[in-house]
Amino acid sequence: MFLFLLFAYIQLISIAYASVKSGGSSFVEVSYTESVEYLTNPGIGWQHMPNIGSQMLPETVESIPREQISWKILNPGENIYNWSILDGYIDAAKKRGNQVSFRIYTMRGESFGGHQVPDWVIKKGAKITNGAPDYSNCVYQEEFGKFINQVVNRYDGNSSIAFIDISGYGNFNEWSWQDGVTEFDKKWEEDYKLNRANRDSFSTLDGQTRRRLVDTFIGGSYIGHKCRDNNNKVLSVNYSYPGFKYTQLVMPYAGIRQSTQYVYVMRKDVGFRFDCLGSTTLDNIRTKLSNEVNNIWKNAPVIFEFCAYLNNNLYSQAQATLKFAHGSIVRDNIRSQFRDSKSILNLMLKAGYRYYLKRARYLNTFLNNKLILEMTWNNVGYAPYYKKMGQDFELRVLLFKQPNLTIAREYILNTDISKWMPADNLDNQNSTPDYKVFLDQNVGNLEKGVVYSIYVGIYDKISKKFINIASNGSKHNNLIFIGNISH
Repeated sequence: MFLFLLFAYIQLISIAYASVKSGGSSFVEVSYTESVEYLTNPGIGWQHMPNIGSQMLPETVESIPREQISWKILNPGENIYNWSILDGYIDAAKKRGNQVSFRIYTMRGESFGGHQVPDWVIKKGAKITNGAPDYSNCVYQEEFGKFINQVVNRYDGNSSIAFIDISGYGNFNEWSWQDGVTEFDKKWEEDYKLNRANRDSFSTLDGQTRRRLVDTFIGGSYIGHKCRDNNNKVLSVNYSYPGFKYTQLVMPYAGIRQSTQYVYVMRKDVGFRFDCLGSTTLDNIRTKLSNEVNNIWKNAPVIFEFCAYLNNNLYSQAQATLKFAHGSIVRDNIRSQFRDSKSILNLMLKAGYRYYLKRARYLNTFLNNKLILEMTWNNVGYAPYYKKMGQDFELRVLLFKQPNLTIAREYILNTDISKWMPADNLDNQNSTPDYKVFLDQNVGNLEKGVVYSIYVGIYDKISKKFINIASNGSKHNNLIFIGNISH
């Protein structure tokens, strides 16, 4: 009895109740205030960058150090693969209850290890020019494509992987513009403006190079693709790749908007990545890729990394871009003089999904032996959750038997939480959609003369845990208390 009274008292602190009579029974209406704490949840939030400094916030998606998983390391010989390092990071993160994300590098930057093309690929005819791979080289493309096929075979659909970056081009494989290498393709520009862009829209050799490297990840085939041999002679070859079908892919952007557009045209389930968040000079996606980013987040995650070149305006600039793009994850790359835990917490508070039980209404008796419940939910975060990132959420209502809180009944509600969208314009939270959920469920043979407590929560079938929700109130294992029913 003491436990029951204690629970009832706690509810009055954070929850408002009202009773509405309906015949011999009463509807009890409950409203909740929104939490202002940072919620650590699967597949979203802060991502620590190894060797950059102390960890500022908890993470659920760990970033594998880039120097550990280059093409050269994972594919040291022809038809020889060393998966032990990558598997070790995946297994270690899984033991901590986390996922991983990674990019397999073929180029890391001249001051950070240079090109990562295996020696045996170079011996077969791949070329290194000015310290970087010749991306247009036929051998480079052919062997990298074979290698990515092996990655697909081994890791596609692994729920411990939150996302994989599309790689293979540019400094740090960020798909950065390379002077003297990257070519702006006028045919692609014209076709894209006319909404008729496709694989045939790339006329330049560099455009076709980037198309093929993307296709190794997203899947695709082409007859008559152009590439260069080791004597710079242009050859015509065919290719076909299955690509990743189940694991979330993310396409980096660092200046080549035509490759971002290509991925956007070919696959709406591929996310967007930008690795210079917070820079006032480079943070230009709001003007360069407004149409694409405004639509990508509705189907796939938007990922950021802080820029190494920052100034005192970095947090306000980062906040504006994160909200505009509906970002889900931000990776640390903030140098010591700008590391500020309060600013980072404020920035990250609503990154990703953030589910809020706004109000509930339930019948305080089991009328005709049924539990009657209506709920209104909001997503007050920046983005939905994405199933391809390895989460699978269910809304569950549980009846607990008092006073020991043993489970008497558990119900899975028929609602697709991945469709619970935030406000399209995050500067206007009043436009956040309401999602109403109803439960009208026969409770069966419940024990008479017992008090039952109604709790609700969002359950992740992959981690087998209830996630944190953004409603204040009494909670039990991340389930939030709605009310009591005497039977």
